[in-house]
Amino acid sequence: MPLSAGARFGPYEIRAPLGAGGMGEVYRARDTRLGRDVALKILPPELAEDPSRRARFEQEARAVAALNHPNIVAVFDVGDGYMVSELVEGEPLRASHPGLRKTLDLAGQIASGLAAAHAAGIVHRDLKPENVLVTKDGRAKILDFGLARIRRNAAVASGQTETATVKTEPGTVMGTVGYMSPEQVRGLEADHRSDIFSFGVMLHEMLAGTRPFLGETSVETMMAILKQDAPDLPGSVPETVRTIVEHCLEKEPANRFQSAKDLGFALAQSTSRSDSAPVLAARPGNRRRAALAAALMVLSAAATWWLSHGTPATQWTAVELGGPEIALSPRLSPDGHVLAMLAMVDGNTQVAVMKPETGSWNVLTHSRDQGMVTHLSWSQDGASIYYSRLTDVPQGVFSVPFLGGEEHLVLENAANPAVLQDGTVVLSRLNGQNHPQLFRFWPETGKLQELPVQPDDMRDHQVSRDGRHAVVTGAIYGKAGKSSLIEVDLLRATARVIPTPELDWLTFAGMALSPDGRSVLMSARSNTLSRVIRVPLDGGARPQDLFRVTSTIWGLDAAADGSVLANLVDRPTELVSFPATGGPAVKIAGFRETPEWDMVVALPDGRAVTPVEVAGLTRLIAVAPGKTPSPLIQTPEATTSPVTAVGADRIAFLIGPEPHDTIAIANTSNGRIGMRIAPGKGMIESLAASPDGGTLYFGAGGSIWSVASSGGEGRRICPGSWVVTAPWGGLIVARTEIAQIRLFELPAGGGPERAIPVNRTSPLLSLFITPGTIRADRRMLVSLNVADSWFNPLALLDLDSGKVTRIAGDGVSDLHSGAWSRDGRILASRKGMQGTIWRFTPEVR
Repeated sequence: MPLSAGARFGPYEIRAPLGAGGMGEVYRARDTRLGRDVALKILPPELAEDPSRRARFEQEARAVAALNHPNIVAVFDVGDGYMVSELVEGEPLRASHPGLRKTLDLAGQIASGLAAAHAAGIVHRDLKPENVLVTKDGRAKILDFGLARIRRNAAVASGQTETATVKTEPGTVMGTVGYMSPEQVRGLEADHRSDIFSFGVMLHEMLAGTRPFLGETSVETMMAILKQDAPDLPGSVPETVRTIVEHCLEKEPANRFQSAKDLGFALAQSTSRSDSAPVLAARPGNRRRAALAAALMVLSAAATWWLSHGTPATQWTAVELGGPEIALSPRLSPDGHVLAMLAMVDGNTQVAVMKPETGSWNVLTHSRDQGMVTHLSWSQDGASIYYSRLTDVPQGVFSVPFLGGEEHLVLENAANPAVLQDGTVVLSRLNGQNHPQLFRFWPETGKLQELPVQPDDMRDHQVSRDGRHAVVTGAIYGKAGKSSLIEVDLLRATARVIPTPELDWLTFAGMALSPDGRSVLMSARSNTLSRVIRVPLDGGARPQDLFRVTSTIWGLDAAADGSVLANLVDRPTELVSFPATGGPAVKIAGFRETPEWDMVVALPDGRAVTPVEVAGLTRLIAVAPGKTPSPLIQTPEATTSPVTAVGADRIAFLIGPEPHDTIAIANTSNGRIGMRIAPGKGMIESLAASPDGGTLYFGAGGSIWSVASSGGEGRRICPGSWVVTAPWGGLIVARTEIAQIRLFELPAGGGPERAIPVNRTSPLLSLFITPGTIRADRRMLVSLNVADSWFNPLALLDLDSGKVTRIAGDGVSDLHSGAWSRDGRILASRKGMQGTIWRFTPEVR
């Protein structure tokens, strides 16, 4: 029965009704104890009289009450069938009609409130304009956290949105039709990323005036959410905002913003720049891709100009340079007038040069039978460009004249050159112990000088213009540990680690030495953004953020005018299935961001497991056809490859931060970790299990080891880095030798080895020799490092004859890892490539 003005409800005096609905009646009331007006919600009898539902409601209300955030309506009291909250003087978001800037400001406030709730483990599940109030002073307030979990069917009044509870086989669909996420429509478990989808629907409606997913019935609307893309936003909406909305509205949760905090950051940058967006110039004839890349950028308005001793910059402008469709690894000539780069030509990288002012470019190298080109370096006089060629192992360091001519082999079986002023070259090569080491090479005499560094070769070596110092990433030779930033004194042949404790948790990608040699620029992935950071080499100042983008940055270079050249790369990955004989691939799932080691493993229950980047951490994601991908392991820690099935119902993987030296074993049915094994052998490169699951095999420290899956001490089996178990119980071991990768077959416990005579015309890609790849007929799935392509195709290797037969590869994407599914098809991860070069210029006040 409705309460009238003046009635008492405990210590609350009713002032006036505010509204009524399926969740009960809401009143404006006076808290007579504290002398303040509040909103009093009295639950309907059928809900208040259900003990389990009432207890759940009270538990969630108390959880929200613990939040103290300006964008969440505060809960003051909760009791037997009622809840008391902050009284907001304002109007529902649907009734407000703000302009673009205010819309983005309100959206950022809502994202901030969501981030606070999600951090406390609370998911809204019914985010919509009716559940957001806007105060008279312009503050957004989110209502009704957690109520969607227990909401019954609400009466649908004319002009109101419909709240539906629809029973389905997998579970219960709960939420408001039109604002549901795809996983809610399917009745699946909805985590915080469901709120991000609903937020995207709401923001799209705020910008366009209508909901993106509409149907004449609730069912039609739900089908639109599952199957249709959102319509284009009006042309007045900036590209950066369009992409934020699109990112929120990804059908698969793993492809959306992975946290409301990251979403809020992106919105904050768009808001701060809505009147003066980044200057983004596209080359003629390719406006669509340039617009897409521009939209993906999120520039830090708080950036500083690293060449101006900390002078504050108002913004960084970004201009896309010309060049090929896929351009990588920018390297400016010593005079700064010409840009060298890697150009993707017919599926393989070649050396190319370009005039940045005009965008005109031409290719200098043309060989397709010596491997891909990597790691560019100019000679100090600008006459030649040095580079590496790579297949499964380094083929050598080469040079080519800038004005054109034949390629010249400088040193075989070497990589990653950096040319000094005197013509000597700092490079990487395997030493006599078959370990990578840094060397200085004199081309005229052939002299090689060892330098005390074990490089990781993931970033270009950098040398100062005076030839006294080099900066590389790796480890001091003979000292194991995480890859670090290292300065090499080339006169004394000594090295030291540059301490960067503030950055130890980051994984770096690109690197460039400043023109004055006093600092190094590094790009690092941080959550869903890439940061460009200035690191002083003398340790006299803290590392300094310059700008951030949403794409991964592979390569950097620093110009004398203070601008930064950045290679923006996106590698969308799909999990696909195709017949063993080749043929069209069927997409199972897609992920915007996966680690470079994109392994796929087939579980006995039919699911596939692959590592995916989620909110800055690598997590193992389980994928089943027709279902939304979801995290497999119940832990907040990073879970990553290598990974292997262990028996019928367990999985082994690496857990925790780098250097990835700890194995965890979890139950595949509930994701609970039952065992951790820290063998103490260094970083683990490969992982496999015996057919019965009783023994694990792993590669670490240049050896293959075994350990019981129940724990214990590791036992060395043989030299090697990668190991796979065969269905008959034997092992296949891979070793990197001076000029090739070789495979050996041996018993599981060690013993006599048989070399597998691999066809050398199809070198193997050792990093992706993974579990589940061998059939009973002794055919093994392998990824190839072919000489004629930058991309890696998938092939079948006959373990008896060594014959290699390509079965899949499209020339525009990598097929790194394959596994046999239960139906005899091949599961594989297919990683695409998008690469552009941009010039970022600081504008200083």
